[in-house]
This record gives sequence, C-alpha cells and structure tokens, in this order.
Amino acid sequence: MKSLNFSARFIELAGEVNSHMPEFVLEKVTRALNDQKKAVNGSKILVMGVAYKANVSDMRESPALDLIHLLNEQGGDVSYHDPFIPSITIGRLRLTSQPYAPKKLKQYDAVVITTAHDAFKAKEILDHSKLVIDTRNIMRGLSANHLVRL
Repeated sequence: MKSLNFSARFIELAGEVNSHMPEFVLEKVTRALNDQKKAVNGSKILVMGVAYKANVSDMRESPALDLIHLLNEQGGDVSYHDPFIPSITIGRLRLTSQPYAPKKLKQYDAVVITTAHDAFKAKEILDHSKLVIDTRNIMRGLSANHLVRL
C-alpha cells in the first residue's frame, strides 16, 4: 500500500510540475528578452511547434498553447509555426501557422522551440535567429550567446 501511495503522489507531483511549465518558460523568455534590453510587450515572438509531441498533429494538453496565451497576455506579438497544425484558436486568439523560411527568422525578437519536430533544423534555426529559447533540447551540441536552454 505504501508503494501505491508513493506512486500516486509521484504522478500527482509530476502533473503539478508539468502544469507550471508554461509559466516557467514565460519567465525564461522574459529574462532572455530583458538581457537584450527588450520586453515581452511589443516583441515579435515565434513559437515553433504547438503539437503535444514531435511529428504528430495532436495538440490536446499541449503546454505551447498555454505559453502562447501567456505571451499574448503580456503584450507579445506571438506567431507560431507547426508543419502539422495549420491553425489554432486559444480563447479569442486565432492564429495560422506561419510558413517557415530561415531568412524570416530574423524578423522575430525571439524564437521559442516548444516541440521537437524532425523538420526543425537546429543549426539553421540558431544561425538565422536573434534569440532562441530551446525547451526541447534540439540544440544539443550547439552553442551561441543568443541560445537559452531549459
């Protein structure tokens, strides 16, 4: 019985940690932008991947949706790109997946990687972005002053 209680509590704690990840990522984005003398408010932010996991179109319970909502509430000019999800609705916010082109990445103040789709080429994203916040460790093995890892 103790083992069952421990397992149940462990699952409950894991759920609590996961439910607070969007706020944690928001804080990291805010700090990274502040380090560049920018605020979330007014910054152009691209969220890469809104699917719950890589290479699928399932976005149920995706923390990226909560992050987009939080960034938008903070005044961020939020866009997203996901090759598997053409459009999303979060409350009154309706967004369409932006076409991906490496040269377009420079127009964003921050690129936040929230799903590790195979189509996302880490070095290409890093080379063409002003600031990258990697929440899925697709940048492993790469380094740059404008890269924030979680």
